[in-house]
Amino acid sequence: MKMFLFEDLDEVSPNYHCNGGLVVVARDKDHVKELIAEERV
Repeated sequence: MKMFLFEDLDEVSPNYHCNGGLVVVARDKDHVKELIAEERV
């Protein structure tokens, strides 16, 4: 597993704050995309 870090994001969740971040633990970039797509449903 790898950790993918995203910085300076806005409105990631209802509890966001300006310039917030997100950490995703996934196998690879494609897995990150799958996980994010699942959350959007």
